[in-house]
Amino acid sequence: MLKLYKSELADVKSLDPKADLVGAIEGEVSDLETKRKELYPRAIETLGGGSTRLVSGGVPEQLP
Repeated sequence: MLKLYKSELADVKSLDPKADLVGAIEGEVSDLETKRKELYPRAIETLGGGSTRLVSGGVPEQLP
């Protein structure tokens, strides 16, 4: 979903970088990224993947 939003954002920026839609899409992307970072570790645990932690950039890392 984020890839689609980012692709749409790039398309809109290429047509009109100052369009109101740019700010709206950037806000939605930011919100989705935040939710993804919050929910991913719990999803891994729920699915039986064990414990994880987020390291720089929100990348999950499996703990021993």
